[in-house]
Amino acid sequence: MINPPHVFSKGDSFQRINSSRKAGIPAGCDTAGRSFKAQMKSAGACRFACIIGADELAGGCVAVKDMNDGSQVSIPMNDVVARLKEKL
Repeated sequence: MINPPHVFSKGDSFQRINSSRKAGIPAGCDTAGRSFKAQMKSAGACRFACIIGADELAGGCVAVKDMNDGSQVSIPMNDVVARLKEKL
């Protein structure tokens, strides 16, 4: 989960990560407060990066980036886990 600094609390991120893990999806987030660029660079080893910035938060969605082909889609927050399970 990629969160630009100061967008929303780490507690919110951890809740979303726990939901993913309970569904069998490996998940993690940056806890060091690194920049967005640094987080994306380290996410390069992952299949997908879930990005929640100010626009996504306001729209109630998550930007899901496919780290293999670079494509990105916007998915409602409540549907992210199910959609990722379909793709994994």
